[in-house]
Amino acid sequence: MLHSFLAQTPSVICFVWVVILLCDRSHWSRASLPLTVFMFVAGVHLWGQAIFQYHDYRLTALYDPIYSTATVFLYPVFYQYLRALTLPKAQRKLRLNPLFLPAIIMALWNITGFCLMSPAELNAYSHADLYGEAGFELSALVKWQCLNERLIYWLFDFNAVYALWFGLRHIRQVRNRLAEYYSNPDDHIQVPIAMLQYCFLFVALATITFCTIGRKPFIQTTAMLAIASFGHALMLFSIGYVAYKQHFTADDLERDMVQSDKAEKMAEQLAKKNADEQPQKIRLASPKNMQNQIIELFEKEELFRKPELSISDLAARLHTNRTYISRTINQEMQCTFSDFVNKYRVEYAKKLLESKQHAKTPITDIAEMSGFTHCSSFYRVFKSVENKSVKDYCKRLTMT
Repeated sequence: MLHSFLAQTPSVICFVWVVILLCDRSHWSRASLPLTVFMFVAGVHLWGQAIFQYHDYRLTALYDPIYSTATVFLYPVFYQYLRALTLPKAQRKLRLNPLFLPAIIMALWNITGFCLMSPAELNAYSHADLYGEAGFELSALVKWQCLNERLIYWLFDFNAVYALWFGLRHIRQVRNRLAEYYSNPDDHIQVPIAMLQYCFLFVALATITFCTIGRKPFIQTTAMLAIASFGHALMLFSIGYVAYKQHFTADDLERDMVQSDKAEKMAEQLAKKNADEQPQKIRLASPKNMQNQIIELFEKEELFRKPELSISDLAARLHTNRTYISRTINQEMQCTFSDFVNKYRVEYAKKLLESKQHAKTPITDIAEMSGFTHCSSFYRVFKSVENKSVKDYCKRLTMT
């Protein structure tokens, strides 16, 4: 009973996520389809490992082409999910997923080998190669199929490394783009990007380790099977949970930017119609003058206290475009738009914490008054700016 539970748990988790993703349309996004396909492929892959645990030689041999196909497609599909999450639609069309072609070729080559083997060769392959039993004479076709199995694992490792390297790069890029456009990126990221990075890194390293060790050691004892079962279950539940909560994609960012561009063009057309030359002067201002204008706007009007503030809002107030604002902040102030805004928010929060008027004001209200929409974001940003937690800062205030 325990053996069956351990063998089937990882694949069951995958199929449960497939059902959840298909049924709950409220969390559906462009990244949901490749995520659903990934969970299905992972379930098929892990079901093959469950069959392997029962020592059913014939069923294992018959299912092995399906298992091998799922193995080579696992990371190409997962990488496709990451691309859907982090790359806008236009870039995804230009940059084709390079992992699919080798996977298709390897899968067809492997299936062809299985189709050519006789029942006796299939039996010898199952006993000798899959379960590592001695005393079987292997034909040339069986030896070739054994080599194909090694190639599949090598391709699996290559795909995992490739997806890890470029997937993390895509994640970093979208994180930087969010910080350049939104003052509160966490409002658009239901699960922090850093968590997605760590989850992806953990899963890639763990699956490479499992693949390198192979299936054979995990059928020797229940303890080894438990390690593999709980390891896979934890990884796949983590991926499913993080991905399920994170339905904001790069397409949503592009949509907001396009809408902002339209608003900027309408503002420019209205300014020209009113024959107002002042916007033109501001638009052509030097980066240093633009920096002074931004600082003046923040210090006098406390624009940073607006929770939904974006760089397009700032551009609209200064009658210029967000590209010029972004370049000014990056080059002259040496930070991102999000970091620039949050420094002002933290300074404002410090003033509130130090004032006697707000001595009994809850931290949640302090964060909201400063422009933060989530208390967790306030704690994280405060610590990154001040190198100390809000709790430590308040404790120091009570001691002085």
